[in-house]
Amino acid sequence: MKQFQYCVQSPLGLHARTAYKIINSIGSLKCNIELENKDAAANIKDAFGLLNLNIVKGDCITVKVDGPDEEAALGILRKVISEEL
Repeated sequence: MKQFQYCVQSPLGLHARTAYKIINSIGSLKCNIELENKDAAANIKDAFGLLNLNIVKGDCITVKVDGPDEEAALGILRKVISEEL
């Protein structure tokens, strides 16, 4: 399992459009990916789960990746999250 943290810079935080960009970027990957914010976590492929994390500017999120293509997932997610959040 691999993981990384990111502190949200976007004044809008995580909203629907950003959630779908993240989901679409990793749609073909087979690994399990979880996003954590404070004391809650969600599968990163679940838009409603992501939105329910209520991620706002200043939150430090943790992304955990586990599976056969975790290196590819980490690279994609670091790029997309840093660009969108």
